[in-house]
Amino acid sequence: MGYSIGCTVILLSAVWLTQTDAVFDVWLAPTQLKYGLTESFYVNCSFERGPSSNMIKPLVLTIQRKTLFDQDFKNLATIDNSAGGHVTVVTTDDVKTAAVINENDVSFLSLTWRFPIELQAGAYRCQARGLDSSNGLVVLEKEVSVTGTFPATDLLVNKIVELDIAARQREDALLYEIERLERRLSITKNVLFAEAFTFNTKTYYLSRVHFNTEDEAIAACSVFGGYLAELNNADEHLALTRHLQETLGSSLGGAIDAVVVGGSDEMRENQWVFQYSGRPVTYTDWAPGEPNDGNLYNCLALWRMSNFKYTDFPCTNANYRALFVCETI
Repeated sequence: MGYSIGCTVILLSAVWLTQTDAVFDVWLAPTQLKYGLTESFYVNCSFERGPSSNMIKPLVLTIQRKTLFDQDFKNLATIDNSAGGHVTVVTTDDVKTAAVINENDVSFLSLTWRFPIELQAGAYRCQARGLDSSNGLVVLEKEVSVTGTFPATDLLVNKIVELDIAARQREDALLYEIERLERRLSITKNVLFAEAFTFNTKTYYLSRVHFNTEDEAIAACSVFGGYLAELNNADEHLALTRHLQETLGSSLGGAIDAVVVGGSDEMRENQWVFQYSGRPVTYTDWAPGEPNDGNLYNCLALWRMSNFKYTDFPCTNANYRALFVCETI
């Protein structure tokens, strides 16, 4: 007779077997479904060749099902060795598959459903097709059944209550964790930054820690949803200058030389752009003689000794005592 595998037709004789020394089995769990309560249901079909198995080369594993609404078994999924071990899922069920087909080891096909419904109850058949030593077709089949029931109303109500309590507990635990992280974030923020001030719609944070590198400053700002302050006009510059004059007159300031803000001409000398937005810097108020350090100083800062007018500044700083300002919207 002719047996079609994929697109290849092989002439062979068919032998239908129900028992062999091969380990061939199908099992499922649980064996009884409680609709609405059973969280997971799986069916597993497996074949392992024995020392004197009739089937020496497994080709196809198939799981079929016959529900209370069906007269015949219908294919659910198949793994086919001739198709490179590809799994074909025929059923429209929301099911997850796991499978492998191996001539020298265990072959299996497994289906898993989450919260099975009435459609998943019924008989399941595992079918293994392969070749014997004479290239004859060998077919193994085995069946197992699962029943289903609708739980009593009180069980469903109790389950709903149980799930509601579990959901509330998880929500409480999540809220607690969020609050804990927010407290830690707030503490970290207070360590890194002085008290904020607001101008128009923006909030500015002056760092307590010194400016070491451009990347570190940008990273510190981004942790709190901000970026190096982008000063767009004289009013914004004046507001920040007044805040710096007040703040750096306190113990926070100490002997500070400069405060770094957004702006870099690293890509092209004297063409300043903001690192965050990528927009050109259209407003500047340079201190006398600035900018004056060419390719060495590619960041932008407000120089304290010139009443916080603009100066070019090294993006990697080891020589100056500098802070930096972050901005959020």
